Amino acid sequence: MTVESILTSIESERRWVDDCMRSFQSDLTIDISPCVFQVPKSFAETKPQAYTPQKISLGPYHHLRPEFFTTQRHKLTVAKNFLNNDHQVQHFAEEVLDKLWLVEPLIRAYYDKYLDLEGKTLVWILAIDSLYLLNFLNSYNTQDDQEVDDSNSNSHERRKLAQDVMMLENQIPSFVLIEISTL
Repeated sequence: MTVESILTSIESERRWVDDCMRSFQSDLTIDISPCVFQVPKSFAETKPQAYTPQKISLGPYHHLRPEFFTTQRHKLTVAKNFLNNDHQVQHFAEEVLDKLWLVEPLIRAYYDKYLDLEGKTLVWILAIDSLYLLNFLNSYNTQDDQEVDDSNSNSHERRKLAQDVMMLENQIPSFVLIEISTL
């Protein structure tokens, strides 16, 4: 009987060791239970559209899937536009990325699955996706959607995006959103 490993290569193993060392040496106390879960394969395979995002990915679980490449560029544009001014755009690294980098081991602890990503990649994913999500939530007005004819394609697209945002595997830890929203 072979056991499937979470580590897929020597590079993955090195990244895992580096993550462990960083967590071990960190001043952060990580005493939390995961709160972003991956759906069991048996469920996801039964009805993939119910558990797998169709339009947009948020967070690390589906982020690097090729079918989301176009939406990744769109999220980057939206995230940049969401920042209030040129100062925030120019100081994005200091004000957002550096802040998230300090709590990167804590971010990993919120996910129930090992995230086989470099720390900086994870921080970038969550920074861009958080800004996109905050913009989406700020612009989403349910009253307007109720007044729009259901045959309107724009309304249909917004509903599809909202469905993806609500998916179990498409989540961002709330403390990350709070950190970013206080900028």
